[in-house]
Amino acid sequence: MRTLWGISWGALAAFAVLLGGCDSGGEPEDARAALDDAEQAVDARTEEVLPVALQELRAAFGTGTAGFESCTMGLAGDARYVAKVQLRQDAGVPPEEAASRVAAQLESAGWTLGDDSIPGRLEAERDGVTLSLTTGQFATDLWLESACVEASDDLTQEYTERDQKDIPAP
Repeated sequence: MRTLWGISWGALAAFAVLLGGCDSGGEPEDARAALDDAEQAVDARTEEVLPVALQELRAAFGTGTAGFESCTMGLAGDARYVAKVQLRQDAGVPPEEAASRVAAQLESAGWTLGDDSIPGRLEAERDGVTLSLTTGQFATDLWLESACVEASDDLTQEYTERDQKDIPAP
């Protein structure tokens, strides 16, 4: 086999392939676009579901925030966008009825319902957004989240370190 300075051409070619596979120049735009799409999808579904939940539960808007979280315990590897809303049920629907009332409306709007075996809890999915609703005597927690988006550690950190957005009352 031919050599250059005592190194075979095959070894040089393999080294060049390894170097070519290293991306030292920024994040692939598709990961950034996927994270931005996840944010838009969850925000849109939150705007759709929040008025339905308030009406069906006869609840008042409490607080709401949205932002990116790491899908793992650390800041590495991937991220998802999550909206968290708390509704106050001062004189609302009893918890054992609440989830089924919201479920009926979501199902008619095209959501796929999950396991309903736990009273007061609702899981649903639509267009890559997962909804989780948990009712209690005085409050209901409503979470909507995207699927995890694979991204570099740097991009995950960039997105998860952004300030949380307040979700306005509808």
